Amino acid sequence: MVSQLAHNSGAEIPGVNVSSRYRGLPVAFMRTQGGEIVPCPYLMTVDELIGFLRLHESRTRFPKSTIARYRRLGLRTVRVGRRAWYALPDVLDFIDAQQVRVAGGNRAALSG
Repeated sequence: MVSQLAHNSGAEIPGVNVSSRYRGLPVAFMRTQGGEIVPCPYLMTVDELIGFLRLHESRTRFPKSTIARYRRLGLRTVRVGRRAWYALPDVLDFIDAQQVRVAGGNRAALSG
């Protein structure tokens, strides 16, 4: 559901020229450690992913270990050279997969 809601519908955004190549890509924003809200990159480093998931705000003691655990749980990576990158659609799909249906039809995220 998150990935469905986050995808650009293809509607024109006033003042923004989006080529047809990028139309339909997910649109998301993240808060930097300095508090600034910026567009989320399509491919994220581990540190950018930690910021996107707001792990520092949840006072996670070892955010890189949390990301390693998410990889074991199925978070996909893209290899470019020796670096592992996290594609935004894969991150959104992973978040969707971590939700479970609870009584009453509400959705609740798994805590980790």
